[in-house]
Amino acid sequence: TQTSLARSTISVGQRWMYRVTAFATAATWCRPLLQFREAGCKVHAGFSCAERVRCRVPSALHGVRRRMASLPHGLIAQNSASFLDAATAQRVDDELMGAEFGFTLEQLMELAGLAVAQAIYAQYGPATESLDVKSAALPAVTVCCGPGNNGGDGLVAARHLAQFGFSIVKIVYPKHGKNPFYAKLVTQLRALNIPIESSAETELVSSPPSSPTALAPIVVDALFGFSFRAGSSGVRAPFDALIRNINAAQQGDAKARVVSVDMPSGWHVDDGLPAEHMGPQHISDQFVCAPDVLVSLTAPKRGAANLSPHAHHYVGGRFVPPALASRLGIELPSYTGSAQIARLS
Repeated sequence: TQTSLARSTISVGQRWMYRVTAFATAATWCRPLLQFREAGCKVHAGFSCAERVRCRVPSALHGVRRRMASLPHGLIAQNSASFLDAATAQRVDDELMGAEFGFTLEQLMELAGLAVAQAIYAQYGPATESLDVKSAALPAVTVCCGPGNNGGDGLVAARHLAQFGFSIVKIVYPKHGKNPFYAKLVTQLRALNIPIESSAETELVSSPPSSPTALAPIVVDALFGFSFRAGSSGVRAPFDALIRNINAAQQGDAKARVVSVDMPSGWHVDDGLPAEHMGPQHISDQFVCAPDVLVSLTAPKRGAANLSPHAHHYVGGRFVPPALASRLGIELPSYTGSAQIARLS
């Protein structure tokens, strides 16, 4: 009787949407199992076949849950992609910037930053209801950048976000990178009148910050990427205090949303974060970020396989040539239209 009543409240078109989703769900479950049989347990893009299934099935489950929750408002495309270990991820970058494919670091950084900005717009733009505060205006953003390429991606993303109409409250850039290109990115941001704070200028590298509004409703974690290796003493100052304050804004009354670039800061690129460390108290103790949104670049990294089931996962890697993906045995997600991002979960 309840089923009949529920069916009577939806249109024929909406019923077809449920049927199509059920079919897509079955296909999502079957695909990794068929690939498991065909691959013969050989190592593929840094994973054994069994590991690939373990990574994909949870991702498929998370996508199914979100898809069912979104109905009947519309179908969300489900994607799959290879999860790369650190060595494979580094090889992809090296190949892209080699003689055969001819990319430069600056090109890849521009494409990566654009993908991050597109993912934030897709998740928190005007057509979404992902924030507690409903407003016609785009939400404000704080971008926290590290000294390496991940920080460079964040600087590029900040410029695109500003041009999309987001209010960039400030960029927290405690330690500037040595590459002269980073200085040019800073110049571009200053030309847009975006405040940039160093360690000496920001309260966010002390603990606790003097103001609960020191961070915007959306915080971009562009501190450390897939090449990050924590030392024996863990994350060094000033980034330890900065991560602590990001977590405080996320877990406190402000309920800030954290968007991590490529890998959540503090996570091991291959091992990720153990499940027992995923609770809020453990997150604070470990000086690691627990993102609400992860934007993987080029392809997802192996450590992202145990991302929280509540997190949204995008990938921005439309620049990877199919020939390179085929050579390395990497499955790329499907992109639609002019989008530089694809949604994994």
